[in-house]
Amino acid sequence: MNSELEKWLDNAGPGRDMVTAAAVRERFAPTAMLRSWVDANPLAEQADVLEAMEVAVDLQAIGIPALAADGSAALALPQQVRLAILRGAEVDAVRGQLRRDTAHTLTETTFRALLDGTPVA
Repeated sequence: MNSELEKWLDNAGPGRDMVTAAAVRERFAPTAMLRSWVDANPLAEQADVLEAMEVAVDLQAIGIPALAADGSAALALPQQVRLAILRGAEVDAVRGQLRRDTAHTLTETTFRALLDGTPVA
């Protein structure tokens, strides 16, 4: 993969989590992802908070403007980048992102079914 996001897949931490989440979702908002991560990790070390902020900036820089399902502004990863991240991500991490209690698009729902071994018609 030839992008700034590649470095985040190498080590466990907020960077890998956020990059995987962006690749799993068809659309994402880096600011909302950062806020969600900080809210879920209130006792995080300063280095982890800085990493989460840096990856949010990287996602913002590489993202393509798009609209979320509710019509709000969002971003999408370029398809080649998205596929490369998904190829490099751990299956359990991808499944975990797809199991979060958020609205999923038809593509995301189908992807989850495939990962879970459910036949898709």
